[in-house]
Amino acid sequence: MKILKKYYLWGIVFIYILFIFRNSMDTGTQSGGLSADVAAFLMRFLPVQINFEAWHHFIRKAAHFAEYALLGILVSAAYRRQPLPCSQKLTFVFFCLIPCIDESIQHFVPGRYGSPQDVLLDLTGYASALIIFPAISRIRDKRKFQKS
Repeated sequence: MKILKKYYLWGIVFIYILFIFRNSMDTGTQSGGLSADVAAFLMRFLPVQINFEAWHHFIRKAAHFAEYALLGILVSAAYRRQPLPCSQKLTFVFFCLIPCIDESIQHFVPGRYGSPQDVLLDLTGYASALIIFPAISRIRDKRKFQKS
């Protein structure tokens, strides 16, 4: 039970990776329909008119970035709480393989295809979170220390 408490954040990371892989198994119609619904909903709040296809494309790409930025935040938080026995660099490199696996899954799903550009976008979201989240955490920790 103690080990579960110690590594629970890594469990959340693992479950989130399964969520990412599950999303990649949606057919092109399912995935496109979901993102079209999100794009249509968000489009109502735009102050200007924009081409729906361009907006839909932007939403799909923003989802890639956001999905992997959240992974980066989760990995950073888990590593901060309980580093894995392997080195920090090895841990973060391992998680860089996840977008490659994610995009590879799509090659086997009807109406989907894996894209090297999407892997780069995923890695950009992941890396951004790995840089920004620890910096924010350090600033927050400094402020807490200064107040006490």
